[in-house]
Amino acid sequence: MSKLQQKIQSIVSYIVFITLVFFYCSNISFSQEYVSADFKIIDSAYEYGGGYSSSTNYKLESALGNVSAATSSITGYNLSPNFFYYPTVTIPIVSATAGDGQVTLSWTAAVGELGWVVSAYNVGISTVSGGPYSFSSSLGNVLSSIRTGLSNGTSYYFIIRVEDAFGNIVATSTQSSATPVAAAVPSPGGGGGGGWLPPSILLPTLSPTSTIPVVYPTSIIPLAQKVCVQYITKSIKFGAANDPSQVKKLQTFLKEYEGFSNIAITGFYDQTTYNAVKTFQTKYASDILTPVGLTTPSGYVYTSTIKKINEIMCD
Repeated sequence: MSKLQQKIQSIVSYIVFITLVFFYCSNISFSQEYVSADFKIIDSAYEYGGGYSSSTNYKLESALGNVSAATSSITGYNLSPNFFYYPTVTIPIVSATAGDGQVTLSWTAAVGELGWVVSAYNVGISTVSGGPYSFSSSLGNVLSSIRTGLSNGTSYYFIIRVEDAFGNIVATSTQSSATPVAAAVPSPGGGGGGGWLPPSILLPTLSPTSTIPVVYPTSIIPLAQKVCVQYITKSIKFGAANDPSQVKKLQTFLKEYEGFSNIAITGFYDQTTYNAVKTFQTKYASDILTPVGLTTPSGYVYTSTIKKINEIMCD
């Protein structure tokens, strides 16, 4: 074969190669654009590794071929066949209940789909609507938290952030607010073994020459016999970040005053203590459950349960 023929053959082979590369690359370069209210993907393509597309709401890394070929349709965006799926996670719904110097937060569970796993939550708090927020450390996979040390009369704003298995923030709740309030002061009088007498009211006394004993009204008991310090002062909930000192008081009360000998004084609100509280609530249902409209025990040591425990300890 002459050198000219070899050269022509080489040129033809090169042209064929270039033509094949052109047709292959043209399928990548002129692909469809994807648009939604939240983002736009331009010139989507199949890649053998490489760059990625990102925004504040998502990150799409390139891969070899398609992840799936079916259509996905959800609230935020719609993906057509022959392109990537995005993992999603639902947003928790938060409720805030004010207390004395504290706010009890609870929220619905965030659910991950298409690869995301929800592993923990943390709480953001601010005195300004919309933040900036100060965030707690990871609380673990719980659905409630009590934020203590707050100022009564001040409005606080809260958000919940969702963490994946690597500690990355994958979702943020909408804002919820509450204003802590001081506990109500007991009014004078009332039933339940005699009235409470404020320090500002003076009891009658005998004059130096009197020989007639003083008879107190049945609604009044001398101050020294009635005033006592509250035993339980904070709410306690199963699965929440409770105050260990308060939990120890609760466990001591149940063990020594209500006969639950199987309870260990640990400061952790465990299943045994939780079951004992439910039994206690059932025992005093007329004082604990009925006033708040409940028919079954909740195991939540809150207003009416705290009131009953303190009444027993005071008596």
